[in-house]
Amino acid sequence: MKRRTFLRTATATLGVGSIAGCLANEDAPGGDGTNTGTETDEPTDTPADGTTTGEQTTSEPTTDGSSTDEPTDTPTSTADAESIASSTLEATGDCSETGTASVAFESPDVVVTGCIQGPNGCHQPVLGDVTMDGDTLTVVVTTEEQGGDVCTQALVQRSYEATVSFEGELPATVSVVHESMGERTTVATADR
Repeated sequence: MKRRTFLRTATATLGVGSIAGCLANEDAPGGDGTNTGTETDEPTDTPADGTTTGEQTTSEPTTDGSSTDEPTDTPTSTADAESIASSTLEATGDCSETGTASVAFESPDVVVTGCIQGPNGCHQPVLGDVTMDGDTLTVVVTTEEQGGDVCTQALVQRSYEATVSFEGELPATVSVVHESMGERTTVATADR
């Protein structure tokens, strides 16, 4: 008799406990059902895809070891950060030679094609960063999970084409970096 009472109580307790997580607010840590954030219809400075527009800033070291986020001036005789008009990356499918890239100087563009490894089937190549340091353009490509709740749990090789457009002169050197699987590797360097 006590066993039946125990089983009924345990079943009821487990039933309530199992649906408690379904009632929580997904956005709130701890799922207390309240929304403490403030929603706004105002645009933000950074789009959801992680790209930025407008003035480029770089961190310059100071004499005390800290850094500032002030725009930097570079000589106008070479390409500089202000001469970057736009940067895009298009995922172009699967590939076989991971960790490779090639660079083409097609004025007013620099076109980078390559193959990067991702940790699972939901990861696609994205543009991580595009920076100018003197007359050297550095293009960082990484992978990001996109779509799908169910992903193959196997390493994938994804091809891409990145285009960096310039308003002025093209850079003298382009360095392509893959940031993947917890590693940052320079996979190509090309001189104009």
